[in-house]
Order: sequence, then structure tokens, then C-alpha cells
Amino acid sequence: MPESSDFKAFPHRGIEFPPVLRDFFDVSGVVALLFGQFGTNTPHRFKPTIRGAARKKRMNRRRLSAFCKKEKAMNKLELVEQVASETETSKAAAAAAVDAVLDAITNALKKGDEVRLVGFGTFSVKQRAESKGRNPATGAEITIPASTNARFKPGATLKNALNK
Repeated sequence: MPESSDFKAFPHRGIEFPPVLRDFFDVSGVVALLFGQFGTNTPHRFKPTIRGAARKKRMNRRRLSAFCKKEKAMNKLELVEQVASETETSKAAAAAAVDAVLDAITNALKKGDEVRLVGFGTFSVKQRAESKGRNPATGAEITIPASTNARFKPGATLKNALNK
């Protein structure tokens, strides 16, 4: 179809739109939606095509990432739901119980105490001394301040359950 002054063509797709629709598409981002341009930093309408070795590298990276991804971690809400179902209590009661346990562990660690849950593991506090380091951007030597960190050492029962 020959290009006229009233129509602007998208030659790579063989689509032509009148100026009114073209302006609508530019404003609303429908063209971006149709051609996969959301979430890109390219200021122009269409992404350049990746070819050759760069394409192979990107495809291999995508294939590997599917195998290298960690399993989904359980979050607090999922933990509360599991506690509620196993103890046959409400989610509110289970949430209160989980919060109470976490608060008790946190308060004990703040005091510097260890929390030993026989068979599960031990929560403890470890002091990290001040050390020297380098700023990776400038290479300047910096002092890393001392800090207090929480540690967890799994117990024998937990280790055995994981290694079965």
C-alpha cells in the first residue's frame, strides 16, 4: 500500500494508521504494549534486534537462570498460615504466636543471650571487630565499623531432617 501524507507506516509490521490513531497510540502507549516496549529505557518506538554472538549469550543466560534460581522462600504470612492449619487455630492466633516467638528471640539476642531450641538450633550473637576495607569506586581505604550480628547454628535433628 503506498504511503500517503495522511498515513504513517510501521514497515516492519506492515501496519498503517491514520494520524488520529497514531497520536492516540503515542500518547496511550498502546503501541508499546503491542510491540513489547514497556519497561525499556529506549526512547524510540522499537527495540533494536539483537543478533549473532550477543543473542546466543543472552539466550544461554536465560536458559541457565531457570536452573540456577533458588526455590521460593517461605515468608512470614505463609508461616502463619501453616501454623494455623497445623494447630487448627485462627490465623490471628497463629500470627500472634509467631510474633511472640520472634519477639522473644529478638529480645534475648539484644541482651546478648543465646536461644537454644533443642533439636532445631541455636541463635546467638557474634561481635564483629572494626576492620579496614577499600571503597570499590575510589580505591580509598576506609574503616568498617564494629557491628553485632545474629547467628544461627542448626541442631542435629534439623540437619538430619534436611539430609534425608
